[in-house]
Amino acid sequence: MLDKGTAATDDCPMVRIPGGRQRIWLVASLLCCFATSLSLPAKTRAADCSSGPVIFVHGLGQDSSIFDHLIAGLAARGVPRDCLHALDYSDGNLAIAQAAEQELAPYVERLLAAHPASGAMSARVNLVGHSMGALSSRWYAARLRPDRVRTWISTSGANHGTNWKCPQPDGTGHGDMCPAFARNAGDSAVQIALNGGPEPDVDESPYGLGRDSAGAQHVAPDATRSILYLTVQVSRDPYIVPAASLRLDGAGGLTLQLPARAPWRELAPGNFRYTEPSGHDEVLRSDALVDFIYLAISATRPEPGATTSTSDSVHRTWHSPQSS
Repeated sequence: MLDKGTAATDDCPMVRIPGGRQRIWLVASLLCCFATSLSLPAKTRAADCSSGPVIFVHGLGQDSSIFDHLIAGLAARGVPRDCLHALDYSDGNLAIAQAAEQELAPYVERLLAAHPASGAMSARVNLVGHSMGALSSRWYAARLRPDRVRTWISTSGANHGTNWKCPQPDGTGHGDMCPAFARNAGDSAVQIALNGGPEPDVDESPYGLGRDSAGAQHVAPDATRSILYLTVQVSRDPYIVPAASLRLDGAGGLTLQLPARAPWRELAPGNFRYTEPSGHDEVLRSDALVDFIYLAISATRPEPGATTSTSDSVHRTWHSPQSS
């Protein structure tokens, strides 16, 4: 899928035509400005995002439209539409750190500025990163601004890279993902920074609520940083090779009470497999994934500064969405 490569503007043309038509065009101009204001986060009409805004982050060669179904589904479940956002990277193959530092980070700041703080949670966001977007969003959460992130969810995420169509040029997002499970910085400096080497060493989910593997460095939640990490994978993903790349150590830490017959299997704490037939991108059109994200972002959990053990489970009762 090609990147959109387009930018929105809040400027509307002022057209002057003598006589009665001038009034018609003036009205049209005002309507244009009003419609444009609805498409932008507005400080004066910011929604109550008590669980924090949700930001969807796309992957290689994609754009924000890939999240249309998830955004519509969450809105139907009661999440205010002004709290749901999807970022368009300027290039669909940006290097991971560049994408996070130069585009995602300022996007988050602009978004939070448009949502005046009404409590501790509203100053943090929920990130949903798809495919390569899992790496750029995790670079932001783990390395840049963990204090800004409440929930991080990976869908079909190349969390430890992928051997699909390797090698790839350096300085690109795909290059950062090749090869999977990088053994040194020469393979992928980004992977080593996020995941460490072949043995458990660094904390793959710093400030997370989950429990890290024995031998891994543990960076515990503290007074300003506390993140719920979750991953979602499909049963067979031809783009993420090997499948073990999809799992993240130290994820979880909360118990999501999904519906009894929901098509999910928790392979390891915080790492879920979607059991219905689906593809790498097709899972984004699943209502079950809408439900999963809804439960994750709305779940009660220890807030920064709380002295709750990471082994504690916090339960959220499932409420069926109202039919639209």
